[in-house]
Amino acid sequence: MRTTTSQMRSSSKTPKAQLYANLARHGIARVVIEYDGCGDSGCISGITLFDVDDKVMPTPKQQVKYMTVSRVYCEKTKHYEPKRRSRTGPLIEAIETWCYELLEVHFPGWEIDDGSEGTIELNVPVKTGSWEHRTRYLETSSNALEV
Repeated sequence: MRTTTSQMRSSSKTPKAQLYANLARHGIARVVIEYDGCGDSGCISGITLFDVDDKVMPTPKQQVKYMTVSRVYCEKTKHYEPKRRSRTGPLIEAIETWCYELLEVHFPGWEIDDGSEGTIELNVPVKTGSWEHRTRYLETSSNALEV
């Protein structure tokens, strides 16, 4: 499945907007994020940063402010409500956190059983991204013969 995110029109108060702002601030033009999961375990397996000349960049060491969004059950409304929290940490941690949250929202259980894998690519100057997610599954074929 390939998903393309539309042009960002949100305020800097969203985790996505804050991530794009942090990437731009460090001169990052493109990000490629790879993930893989199965057997009830999964991880971000690679994050590659590119500059405006499409050359691989080292990971910035500076700390950045970023936002996390978790879902917390509200007894009053009987629904899961988003809870935003501001954090400070390395840029790589901010990217990973955003990706894990994205996976849980769009593909919950992405790491269960045969799992899935995918690639998220961010185009920082235009604030767009593309996502290719591949779900793995076991297929069984059986034959019945009279012998």
